[in-house]
Amino acid sequence: MNTTKYKIIILDDNIEMLDLLNDMLNKSEINCDIYCFSDVDDNFWKLIEDVDIELFIVDIHLAGDDCRTVTERIIERKRGSVFLFISGYNYSIDSLSNFKGKCIYDFMAKPIVLYSFISRIRALLNIVESFKPLVKKYFPEYNEESIDPIRNIFIEMIKKDKDMIRSFRENMYPSLASKKSF
Repeated sequence: MNTTKYKIIILDDNIEMLDLLNDMLNKSEINCDIYCFSDVDDNFWKLIEDVDIELFIVDIHLAGDDCRTVTERIIERKRGSVFLFISGYNYSIDSLSNFKGKCIYDFMAKPIVLYSFISRIRALLNIVESFKPLVKKYFPEYNEESIDPIRNIFIEMIKKDKDMIRSFRENMYPSLASKKSF
């Protein structure tokens, strides 16, 4: 049984969504400290400097700041960052391509469903378990080019997981085989 206590930041300017995500994580069996922010302020940046955050959950549309600018600043300060981006708008993971090669990230569209959200968080935290220690051990002098090979390995792992899930679903539910969900 994993006894790691994860540190997770949720950044969403919609207070109701912030509360919902916080409640979902608190009710899950994930052992974590959750830090919620509705805007980017000095407290946000101080926490990032002082605490080793395992996962950032960030809304793509923030009222005062562009998520991309905030994410770039986080990546500059924290090597090996892992993000889950969320949005209620018509976004896809392709819209986040400017982060390719800079961090590990995934995307979820709103409305957020409890089971899918917790499953996604668990998958990302599993990646954190091996990705962040390797980055710290083998690349203490951080630069983007140095961690690209290891990041690519984890991107391939995510693709294989999705392929495995698709294959499992097709074998268990042949009538759904023609429908794409990934």
